[in-house]
Amino acid sequence: MCVECASVDDVIVIRVRGPLDHTSAEALRQGAWSTLLGAQRTVFVNLLNLQQIDAAGLGALADIQRLAASVGGRVALTNLPPRVREILDLTALTPCFEIAASECDAIEDAELCLAY
Repeated sequence: MCVECASVDDVIVIRVRGPLDHTSAEALRQGAWSTLLGAQRTVFVNLLNLQQIDAAGLGALADIQRLAASVGGRVALTNLPPRVREILDLTALTPCFEIAASECDAIEDAELCLAY
């Protein structure tokens, strides 16, 4: 798995490329945690180039969401491949996440949230 981090406005975007599985989940978890435990509280995880995900990958996403909630942060998943959305639905994890069609949509939603 390759993880690319970028700062867009007041958001950290983590773009995942390749498989998110038992060998790579910890790298994603640590990257997101270091962001959420630092000054930045908003993380978008872009899954457009995700090739596959297993239980460890789902666990990492759930852990990131739990940490964000505990520190008053926010995590949004963007660009979900249909198969990943299906897996989230089947495991009843979909309601746990903010899901946006794209990074742009997530940023617009964040700006609306900050306005209220």
